[in-house]
Amino acid sequence: MDMNNQNQNQEYGQENQSHSTDYYNTNNNVNSGMPVYGGGYNSGNNGRHSNKGLIIVIVILCMIIAGGAGAAFTYFATAGKNNATVAESSSRVVEEKKEPAAKIGQTEVISGLSAAGTSDLSEVYDAVLPSIVAITCQSTEDVQTFFGTYSKDITGAGSGVIFDEDDKNIYILTNNHVVDGAKSIVIKFSDDEAVEGEVQGTAAYSDLAVVKVKLSDMRDSTKKAIKLAELGDSDSLKVGEMVMAIGNALGYGQSLTVGYVSATSREVNMDDITLELIQTDAAINPGNSGGALINLRGQVIGINSAKLADRSVEGMGYAIPMNTAKPLAEKLKTSEAVDEKDRGYLGVYYAVVNDETHSVYNIPYGLYVSEVAEDGGAAAAGIQKGDVITKIDGYKIKNSVTINSILSTKKKGDKVKVTIQRYDNGEYKETDIEVTLAKKPAEKESDVVNQGNSGENDGDYPEDNDNDEEDDLDNYNNFFFGW
Repeated sequence: MDMNNQNQNQEYGQENQSHSTDYYNTNNNVNSGMPVYGGGYNSGNNGRHSNKGLIIVIVILCMIIAGGAGAAFTYFATAGKNNATVAESSSRVVEEKKEPAAKIGQTEVISGLSAAGTSDLSEVYDAVLPSIVAITCQSTEDVQTFFGTYSKDITGAGSGVIFDEDDKNIYILTNNHVVDGAKSIVIKFSDDEAVEGEVQGTAAYSDLAVVKVKLSDMRDSTKKAIKLAELGDSDSLKVGEMVMAIGNALGYGQSLTVGYVSATSREVNMDDITLELIQTDAAINPGNSGGALINLRGQVIGINSAKLADRSVEGMGYAIPMNTAKPLAEKLKTSEAVDEKDRGYLGVYYAVVNDETHSVYNIPYGLYVSEVAEDGGAAAAGIQKGDVITKIDGYKIKNSVTINSILSTKKKGDKVKVTIQRYDNGEYKETDIEVTLAKKPAEKESDVVNQGNSGENDGDYPEDNDNDEEDDLDNYNNFFFGW
């Protein structure tokens, strides 16, 4: 009996020993980092077998816990990912319902400006200077004093640009106000040679004039020293583009000022002439008039004309765009004086619409047609009494000086485009009419009286609507205060 029990216990112990060793060897193979404690559990007694079972239970519990944690981690990670996907999908749906947001681009940094040499413009100046001239004019001015009126000679300074030549002359473009009324004109070239010049043609309505100098009056050295200016495209100008003004400032000789294009098409009224000009902050001083406004490529893109002078204004100069000046310069270069018997006329009598008439009656600025000559070109073209002439050939008309300047070189049979404002159903409407110029209309008695106040006589006479009392007051002010 005892022997049997002992044998059974030994067999049982050996069996358990075999199972225990196989288990830990298996775990050791799976996780080599776990220490193997099998040698301590092979004694075969019941107490140690109990401890071995407890360890097995603990290990199993640890595995269960570890597996649960892993499963939980996997679940929440997957759930989080799914939730993120759902949220992203929901967000996408919401965004698709919204209006697309506007995007403002970032300004680009322009590099290489200093490399272009804008800090040193001497090369451009040297290249352009041979085409720039200084103009000195002698004219006569009437001066009123307490003892009466007397005439005195005055000297004016300006500038000009050499733009063309032929076999006999070179031609210089300048401002009309520089040479207007001049008895003599002296042109000084870049080599300091001074030669007499003469007016070839003027266009007071655009403040432009062409002066010619005979090649026979010039030295060969001067002919070699001077150059024709390169005329640029003023329509390509951009606000912010750097420009230079070269001219005979204050009559001291040629000088250079630098600035930028402030505006490309600024409407300016100067001496009752309305022009669309280039505005620049380059200094344009007396004597610069008629000089060149130049881009960085050395091209003349404007003719300096005026500076707005006021205590509250700084840096506002103006130049006539080259695309406006060039076709007129070509026309004036070939213009010839027209004999009185050959001149062409519109054939209208008019009154100038001043500020008071414009504000009280709401009549457009221009020339109000008070009568149309029966046998004139205007009547044949359909111009009527009450029409207001606002433009001729695209140039704005505000006074007799402007219209005289435009028509002074026209002959009978020449055609001009006349822009009128005609009153119709409570408002003025603009119409373009082509007029063939005809003979001079008959003079009216009142027109002859008023010619002195109307500029040059072109035959299209204004009405005599002056106020005698106002004239007396003006004479009084002129006498005592020099107005």
